[in-house]
Amino acid sequence: MLSTEIINSQEYIYLDGYVLVKNEWKKLEEMTQEKQPRNIKQLIKDFEKSAGDFEKFNKTMDMREQTLFRGWISQLRREIPRFAYHGDHSN
Repeated sequence: MLSTEIINSQEYIYLDGYVLVKNEWKKLEEMTQEKQPRNIKQLIKDFEKSAGDFEKFNKTMDMREQTLFRGWISQLRREIPRFAYHGDHSN
């Protein structure tokens, strides 16, 4: 029987351990587990490991992580003049 389930202040349709999210059914357990956001150091490591596949890397980030990463990129643009050398993160 269909019912509703509230997860993180949002209401979802619930059926036999699954909730409907954007036209697909996901396990309730997956929805209730809180994802621990990565810090900027971990994001930079994961970015370097992505080896140029930015689209895939970008899809792994939540909104908070995207904001942190964009801030880091912006900081690099301000701090590193064109053609300057800055360790592992040079242009």
